[in-house]
Amino acid sequence: MFFTHLCRVIAGVALFLGAVRFAFGVATASGILSLEVLARYTTKTSSGAAIDSGALVIFAAVVIGTLAEISLSVRRRP
Repeated sequence: MFFTHLCRVIAGVALFLGAVRFAFGVATASGILSLEVLARYTTKTSSGAAIDSGALVIFAAVVIGTLAEISLSVRRRP
């Protein structure tokens, strides 16, 4: 039960961080932020790389969250 709750927390944090990275990439691609700001706050040097890695982190967070929910529902079964 401890690992199920830990996975839910990790999935939530990963979803938030992935969304932030994705938003930084979109903002840089649309011209709202400069590439210097993107390089300062992320490890990516282009907006496309930031969008790709953000989407990948979001996908991984959804997978981890889904597995945690499955684990929780199997655990609660009589």
